[in-house]
Order: sequence, then C-alpha cells, then structure tokens
Amino acid sequence: MLAVSIAASRLSKNPPRTARFTVVRVFRILAVGLAWALTGCASPRMLGDPALLQFLQVSSTTRDQVVARLGAPLAAFEPDRVMIYGLDRDRAGYVLGWRETSLPGGRLHLVIEFDERAVLRRYAVVNVETGLPR
Repeated sequence: MLAVSIAASRLSKNPPRTARFTVVRVFRILAVGLAWALTGCASPRMLGDPALLQFLQVSSTTRDQVVARLGAPLAAFEPDRVMIYGLDRDRAGYVLGWRETSLPGGRLHLVIEFDERAVLRRYAVVNVETGLPR
C-alpha cells in the first residue's frame, strides 16, 4: 500500500512526458496562431488604381481584351454579351474584387455590354447598395 502511495505521489509531482509534451504543443500552436492573426492586422492596404478602367473604349475594346485585363467575370449573361465584375474603390482609385473593409459606397459592379461582334458597346460602374451609376 505504501508503494502505491509513493508512486502516486511521484506521478502528481512529475506528470508523464506525454502530458508535458501536449501542453507545450498547445502553447506553441496558440503562439503561432496569435502571430499569424496579428500579421494579418498589420498587412498594408491595397491601393486602388485610377487607370484600371481607362483601357475600356466603346466600339474598340474586345471581350478578349477585357477578360485578359480583368480576368473572369463574377457573372455573364446572354452568352457573354453582358459581363459583371466586382470592384472596390478607395481614395486612390478602383480595385478589382471586393475587400473585407470598404469605404462607404465602395462596393461597385462594373457592368459591360458587348455587341454581336464581341466589341464593347457600353459599360457602367454601378453602386451595389443603391443600384445607381457612379
């Protein structure tokens, strides 16, 4: 009985190696996660490009040029005659895609219409919240 008591006493003072390893491992994982989260908060803001849409020329720009420059659209209708892109806006200009934090009225749609020859007919930048052109 005394031997069992001594063994239990030793175990409570010195936990098994696997328990210590698990605690250290959990703290390391938490430290890495915290460091990762903090670097995300400190990342630089994307700056908009004031010239992002200047390549769009009515009766000149083709659908292939738009896709090459802006990538795949969010949506396309009427066999690619109407294409919609998501835009964001900051003080410097437009940013392709939407960011988590936008300025008020910053989330926009770029709506592009092509004619039957796949040449730009017209385009508009529309505010997502109000539906009004910018």
